[in-house]
Amino acid sequence: ALAPLIRKKTVLETFAGPVGTTSLGTNTVTSEGLGDIKFGTIVKAYSSDDYNHNVLIDAVLSAPTGSITKEDYNLTPMNTKEKTRLAYGMQLGSGTWDALLGVVYWGKQNQWGWGAQYLATIPLESENSEGWRFGDKHEGTAWVSYEWQPDLVTSLRLRGETQDEIHGIDPKIYGPGLGANPDNYGGERVEIGFGINWMPAVANNLSLEVLVPIHQDRNGVQAEHEFSVALSWRTGFF
Repeated sequence: ALAPLIRKKTVLETFAGPVGTTSLGTNTVTSEGLGDIKFGTIVKAYSSDDYNHNVLIDAVLSAPTGSITKEDYNLTPMNTKEKTRLAYGMQLGSGTWDALLGVVYWGKQNQWGWGAQYLATIPLESENSEGWRFGDKHEGTAWVSYEWQPDLVTSLRLRGETQDEIHGIDPKIYGPGLGANPDNYGGERVEIGFGINWMPAVANNLSLEVLVPIHQDRNGVQAEHEFSVALSWRTGFF
C-alpha cells in the first residue's frame, strides 16, 4: 500500500492582453495534500531453482483520493489576481479508479544483475467527477547492475514511456496557460538513469538515481523535461 503526500509548485509568467508581449511579471502557484492511494500485490510467477531468474507480476489498484479541484491565485492578462482552478498537471490525483498492471523479469550471475519491466496505468472510468481523465500510460524499462561489494551496487537503466493526451475537459480549468489545454499532456519520453544502492545495515537500503532524457516527443506544447532525481530509503520487517 502507498499513500503519497504531494507538493507541487509552478512559476507562471503573464503577459499583458490576450496576445500581448509585455510581461506583467511572474507568480507562483502551489498545491499540496494527499495523492491517490494505491494498494495491491506482487505475485512471484516464476523462480529458477538457483533464484538467478525470476518473474514477478504487479497488480495494483489506485483510488481517487487526491484532489482534482485545487485552486490558487493567478496573475491575469489584465494585471489582476484571480483565484481559479489550477491546471490538470497541478492537481493531486487523477479523479478516477486506475489499474496499474505490470510484469518484471530480473536475473543475477555473480556480481552482475539485469532485468526488464513493463507497467501499464489504465483508467477504469471514462471520466472523473469533473469531466475528464488522464490518457492510458505505458512504461518500459531495462537495466543492468554490478555489485562492487555485498552492500554496494551501481546500475545503468534505460526507461521509456508513452501516454495519450487528456480525454475530456474541466470547464473550470481555462485561460491562455499551456496547462489549461488537455492536448498539452502526454507523449513520448526516453531517458537513461544512473543509480547507486547502498545497504548501511541489514534490511535497510539507501538508493539514489539520476534520470536524464535522451529523446522527447511530447503532445502539444510542453516544457522539456531536464532531469529527475530520486532518493529513497527502504527498510524491511521480519
